[in-house]
Amino acid sequence: MPSSSQIGHGLAKALGIKLEEPETERVTRGESIFSIQTADSFFEEQPTVKEVISALIPTRRGIWNYILSLFPFVSWIGFYNVQWLIGDLVAGITIGAVVVPQGMAYAKLAELPVQFGLYSSFVGVIIYWFFATSKDITIGPVAVLSTVTGTVVDNAITAHPEYKDVPWVIASALAVICGAIVLFIGLIRFGWIVELIPVVSLAAFMTGSAINIAAGQVPGLLGIKGFSTRDSTYLVIINTLKGLPRTNLNAAIGLTALFLLYLIRFACSWAAKKNPSRFTHAAVPTINVDIISTFVSEIPATVIVLLIEHIAISKSFGRVNNYRINPSQEMVAIGVTNVIGPFLGGYPATGSFSRTAIKSKAGVKTPFAGVITGIIVLLAIYALTAVFFYIPNAALAAVIIHAVGDLITSPNTVYTFWRVSPLEPIIFFIGVIVTIFTTIEIGIYTTIVISFAIFIVRNLKAKGAFLGRVQVHSVVGDHVTGHDNRPASEYGTFKPDSGHNASSRSVFLPIDHQDGSNPGIELANPYPGIFIYRFSELLNYPSVSHTMEYLVETVFARTRPTTLNAYKRRGDRPWNDPGPKKNEEENTNLPTLKAIILDFSAVNNIDVTSTQMLIDIRNQLDRYAAPDVVDWAHGMH
Repeated sequence: MPSSSQIGHGLAKALGIKLEEPETERVTRGESIFSIQTADSFFEEQPTVKEVISALIPTRRGIWNYILSLFPFVSWIGFYNVQWLIGDLVAGITIGAVVVPQGMAYAKLAELPVQFGLYSSFVGVIIYWFFATSKDITIGPVAVLSTVTGTVVDNAITAHPEYKDVPWVIASALAVICGAIVLFIGLIRFGWIVELIPVVSLAAFMTGSAINIAAGQVPGLLGIKGFSTRDSTYLVIINTLKGLPRTNLNAAIGLTALFLLYLIRFACSWAAKKNPSRFTHAAVPTINVDIISTFVSEIPATVIVLLIEHIAISKSFGRVNNYRINPSQEMVAIGVTNVIGPFLGGYPATGSFSRTAIKSKAGVKTPFAGVITGIIVLLAIYALTAVFFYIPNAALAAVIIHAVGDLITSPNTVYTFWRVSPLEPIIFFIGVIVTIFTTIEIGIYTTIVISFAIFIVRNLKAKGAFLGRVQVHSVVGDHVTGHDNRPASEYGTFKPDSGHNASSRSVFLPIDHQDGSNPGIELANPYPGIFIYRFSELLNYPSVSHTMEYLVETVFARTRPTTLNAYKRRGDRPWNDPGPKKNEEENTNLPTLKAIILDFSAVNNIDVTSTQMLIDIRNQLDRYAAPDVVDWAHGMH
């Protein structure tokens, strides 16, 4: 019976694949395969198909570890103690008091009866702790996602008026579909996908959404009617200003509620600084083609909002409280919540910034605090349902406006963006303006597309740096470390050509100081004709052309061909190398090319395009230096 190797060779021969072929027999389509100068040979055993497949198939241990990773509470529940319980009780009760009014208010944004906000709040906090990798996050209805849901419900009712009396059917179906998508992303551990959304896009999205939501609630706060608050933000603001003469008694209720909310917040913040120590509609969702067709175009925006708001908030509070979250596992938590939630009357829910901040400040110890909050919400659903009818819309509008104020990016944060990268504030303001004049969804897409376009351009235009050497001293206090232990002042100005001693070491920096290094540092250039070139970005197909062109152009500008006057007649020269002008001679003062050292310290992966480009450039420079030999070296330092 033939071996697998024999079968592989036979198949390769049948397909015309030459596994081993002398260099001289190679026929190419114009690309270089081997360098002119033969390098040292290195033979490596080729991986077999069996080895590749075996590496892809999970082991029993791997499967068990994956199952355990889906339920992080297993790793800490056995250590639960009374001190943790006290902290969770305080935080859970506190959030319970906050989530009830906020949940009802956000349900109005989603164009649903207020009780559905409580259903979503209850399901989110009860389920989340099973899958949580964040102790601070609170899942439930949020302003931005509720606004997106409200838009979906409005559009669906316009297209299918039969759902006018049961708008929660649309909201529940949206939650199940989007939750299933997010759950799938989490289960296959693709949580890294959220890293494609930059911070500036998130900031613009949150700020534009906050302005959009607040503007839409002002008419309800003042009792102004007669126009749609679902129009573009700028139209809502204009119509609100036109309608100011039509304000009524609702304005007194709404403005008073808003003033009291800010007064209570100010008082609590002041007290915290002075004393920093703490102290019905359950049913199977209806999902069919008709319902899905009403919001299929809104699914991407809804999924993005589900992801970026929750992951960004949980990562932020993880950094503040010194723990790390698992984005993929958080997606599992969001997905399960939104898939199960609609069976108990819930609509799309995700992490809440304001409630998470309160929960963190209240001293939460573990994710189990969500169970306490769930009990509070459950009591509100069964004991206070009759009272909900008497809550004025103006008061709910005040709650929403007060809550979304925290989402607006502060001027100091925008200034920080500008100091780090001047382009980032431009993207931020474009995102906010687009959101105000169009919709939240278009604002999200705009900032993501612009950020991605800038990333591509930067990658395409990336180039390396030519390095020079300088020796640096290690200083402890006012003494240079070493054998002599002399004060640093006795060393004076250090020159790059001074001798090496025990207290110094060589450092290679870009000669043009474009990396932000001190331009006053005098760098020692390598020996004439020798170049040290560091790749500053990933060496892949978008960036390799620009990077290597910069290398070749600089080498040509600083050296001369080894063989001068290689062409007897001017017409023998190639069109792209016409040489000096008539009656001028070649510049013989420049050195010839001796060696090129490539620094791959910033490169962790290369592709076929970059490999081919490296081969082509090596052949080009080898011909340029012929008959001399160019020494090539590479590595990391």
